[in-house]
Amino acid sequence: MPFTRTNQQWGILHFERLGVLIPGVTLCVFFFAATLASVVSRETANTQTLDTLTDHLRHRIAFIQGAAEEFLQIGLQGRLQNLISSLASDADLISIHVVDEHNQVLASSRLADVGLSWRTLDEDFQKPLIARVRDSRRLHSYHDVDQDFLETYASLCVENSPDRLHASTCGFISYRVDIRPHMQAATLALRDNSAYYILGMAAVVLVSLGLIHLLVARRTALISSVIRKFRAGDRSARIDVERNDEISKLGHSINKLLEEIEEDEKVIRDGHERLHALFDNVIDSVIVINEKGIIENANPATEHIFGYTPDEVIGQNVGLLMPESVRSEHDGYLADYCESGVKNNIGIGRHVEALHKSGRLFPAELSIGEMHVHGERLFTGILRDVSEQVEMNRKMQQAYEELHQAHARLEQSARTDKLTNLYNRGHFDAVLLSEILRATRHGLPVSLMLLDADYFKRFNDHYGHLEGDRCLQEIAKTLQQTFMRSGEVVARYGGEEFAVILPHCDKRDAMNRAESLLNSIWDRAIPHEKSGVADRVTVSIGTVTYLPVSKQPVAPDDLIHAADEMLYSAKAAGRNQARHNQFRQQTDETATDPAAISLRYKGVPK
Repeated sequence: MPFTRTNQQWGILHFERLGVLIPGVTLCVFFFAATLASVVSRETANTQTLDTLTDHLRHRIAFIQGAAEEFLQIGLQGRLQNLISSLASDADLISIHVVDEHNQVLASSRLADVGLSWRTLDEDFQKPLIARVRDSRRLHSYHDVDQDFLETYASLCVENSPDRLHASTCGFISYRVDIRPHMQAATLALRDNSAYYILGMAAVVLVSLGLIHLLVARRTALISSVIRKFRAGDRSARIDVERNDEISKLGHSINKLLEEIEEDEKVIRDGHERLHALFDNVIDSVIVINEKGIIENANPATEHIFGYTPDEVIGQNVGLLMPESVRSEHDGYLADYCESGVKNNIGIGRHVEALHKSGRLFPAELSIGEMHVHGERLFTGILRDVSEQVEMNRKMQQAYEELHQAHARLEQSARTDKLTNLYNRGHFDAVLLSEILRATRHGLPVSLMLLDADYFKRFNDHYGHLEGDRCLQEIAKTLQQTFMRSGEVVARYGGEEFAVILPHCDKRDAMNRAESLLNSIWDRAIPHEKSGVADRVTVSIGTVTYLPVSKQPVAPDDLIHAADEMLYSAKAAGRNQARHNQFRQQTDETATDPAAISLRYKGVPK
């Protein structure tokens, strides 16, 4: 595809306009410089004139100050007035006043003011400057911008004797001149000089314009011509670089830029070709829609996934590919997003249901991206049919659940007795150790119960082993129904012997639970004609309660041995009864070996 660019896209100056632009800019600069120079020169001339006049006025008043002090010291006040009158002929003079320390005018350029107080005169004296002059005995000048005059004040300190020349209270001298004649003279002189300056600048500008036309405008027109040819498609167009000046350097840089543009175009063409190849061969469906949800482009994989050819979907609303439940809401969501800009699904992969041309719904994985092309907002959806993955995941999940159930059954089988479904000896040993450690850590009681079916060998010999197994199962059910509290563990200890672990169970509670078990077994009324106790199956029970008194736990075997002794005690006492004992752990104060554990018994309970 051809690559065309606008003038702005080239990013290069319209060189054909330089023939007008450069002279215009030069003339603007000339007029600006001339105006600026005129203003600056006038201000400079005014400042210089004012500085010169101020210095001249300071010399004058210093002369008057010295003469006045001399005349007044020797009492020649009339000579002082003559001096002031002689200065009154100056063309720029406005007024001169000599005032003593009593504020009386001693001499003045206006004779009518002599002998009066300066405060009564019709003249705008600068009182702050007068006070400053009297205190500091220095000269001070004042420039009145509105009335165009310059005024200078000097102190006048005179006493009759020379050693009191500088008294604590002094008079002053004011000298006021008109600055307008001086400013007018400076302006006339500046005007004459500015005319020569402007003529000189005009000559320089004309010469510059000629040189610019010869050295810049014509050569830049050539550069512009080469750029137009390159823009029209002539990729061989280049600028001839002959001289070693700035224009030639610019031409060399433009040639390099044109070469880079040509290389970039090759890269872009290759990228476009690869992008189209990827777009046409990707296995996922790629669909491009506009802000209104209309499909503007679709790749060939769309037909494989949806059943529609790209030509069938282009120009259609993207809702064509959605189930009805989603289709009715999609356009509203798209409009809300374009208005608010709040992203919910843009840039996030998610699982959706898609609609096949045949009407079949299938699971899909969708990711949406946003892009702007020539100022138009577009949305790209990449969709993959994941029906096979979903089915595979379902089968894997089913297999996992079956495996988990099998593992649970295997684990349960490893912990339980197959005949009675009670916990087996191995699980019993592990739980007993755990409960002993817990009881020792928290200082809580734990009880252990061992029981045995009375004359069970006679039962088996008389009724047979199958009935013996059913008898053990009935006893197991009774145990499960009796010991249902949280944490209580019932196990088949071996043969016709069973064990029960009772956490948080003290001696009294253990005895009550054993008595309840005896009654429950009795109520089962399992026939036993060969029993030496009764006409039914009975059990003997031995229980022991462990209450920790130190941080050293009891050995599980010791606790089992203590319960077993109580079991044999119950059998020896006639069977069908329970015997209990409080397990006593020897403390460190009474033990000869801190690691040893010994047993003591309170005796057989009633």
